[in-house]
Amino acid sequence: MGTGASTADAVVIGSGAFGASTAYHLAKRGFKVTLVDQHALGSQTSPRAAGLTSKADTLPTMARLRHEACEAFERFESEMGRTVDFHRSGSLRAAYTDAAVERVRIAQETARACGIDARGIDAAEAERLAPHFKPGAARSILHVPSDGWVDPAKVAIGFATRAGELGVRLLPFTPVQGLLSEGGRATGVMTPRGEIRAPVVVDAAGGWTARVAAGAGITLPLIPVRHQLFITEPIAGVRRIGLADMRRHGDLRDPHRGFAARRHRLQQGFRHAHRRDAAVRRPRGGARRGNTGPAHCLGGPDRL
Repeated sequence: MGTGASTADAVVIGSGAFGASTAYHLAKRGFKVTLVDQHALGSQTSPRAAGLTSKADTLPTMARLRHEACEAFERFESEMGRTVDFHRSGSLRAAYTDAAVERVRIAQETARACGIDARGIDAAEAERLAPHFKPGAARSILHVPSDGWVDPAKVAIGFATRAGELGVRLLPFTPVQGLLSEGGRATGVMTPRGEIRAPVVVDAAGGWTARVAAGAGITLPLIPVRHQLFITEPIAGVRRIGLADMRRHGDLRDPHRGFAARRHRLQQGFRHAHRRDAAVRRPRGGARRGNTGPAHCLGGPDRL
């Protein structure tokens, strides 16, 4: 392993979806970039994401950004030479509380102001779009036809691979041991391979972002939060849905509870259903029952 100093126009710390995308776009603009990661490229939290897009946001800037991201995923294969399996299935966002209803209302108004098709639908229409979804006591359901999902494992590595093809220096298994600085500005990083000097240092370290920033005396209010991942048994209404139908039928989101789900063609159940709270009961085989919103669709192994 070499230990000599090197230089770059920018060094990006972290090769997840954000870091790898940043490295790619900088290289596309002609910058000399080094991408470092303490683990294998694109191997940490990014491939474990739900892979769902969600255009309707309460903030106009985020709504426009998410809309642009969807369009980028649509073009991904033609621009990158590899696919992320993007499917415009549409999304359903269900609200069960006063706070959630208000957030959905604002998200719908914001989406429309940004030119994004978003409309309220009733329970019957929701079940037609997603036969496995039983809205129960949902007070509001938002449908965004242009939302979709990707294979999250292909996004970060797709960006990183293309970045490498454009000349980005890729350094997996290279932990950042410290930041270099001069006059109060970051000027590079220290690694076991040696110093990498650059006038621009991008902190895209995911769960380690706050720790990296602390090395520059910056306090970021970021805390890694454990998510729950459920792989279900076959679920009635999903079992006989083929791949073509899966690409059309809406995916489920309940942002108030921190819940989201989409189907998986191999399991014919849910590919990814997660909740942000740490204490979630895992039901024994079959569907979870009760007036709990989308969570009643869950069923899975005794332990994860």
